[in-house]
Amino acid sequence: MEPSSATVRTLTPTESELAGAGVPLLLADAQRAFSAGVTTLLLDLRRVSRLDARAADTLVRLARRAPGHVRLVLLSPAPSARFILQALRLKEIFEIHEDAAEVLRAAS
Repeated sequence: MEPSSATVRTLTPTESELAGAGVPLLLADAQRAFSAGVTTLLLDLRRVSRLDARAADTLVRLARRAPGHVRLVLLSPAPSARFILQALRLKEIFEIHEDAAEVLRAAS
């Protein structure tokens, strides 16, 4: 987890952290960010080439654990992942942007 500022954190999960053995680590990292008081959690998906049902479930679990005031943002999802996010209506839970600078500009 790399802090972007005091209230923004970026997590850069691998496919394993979204849909495999690393899921508990990702959820624990997110929980630490929530406990630290972040208001925006960025999930940089550049290292994820595809989303499957397990990955979608992980995203939903993460969203359910997020306090209501936390802005959840997915960065740079692959085209196939965007299709899945839209089909599963996860775009209603997560904002989707190409890069963090775009998100930070919108926040200021």
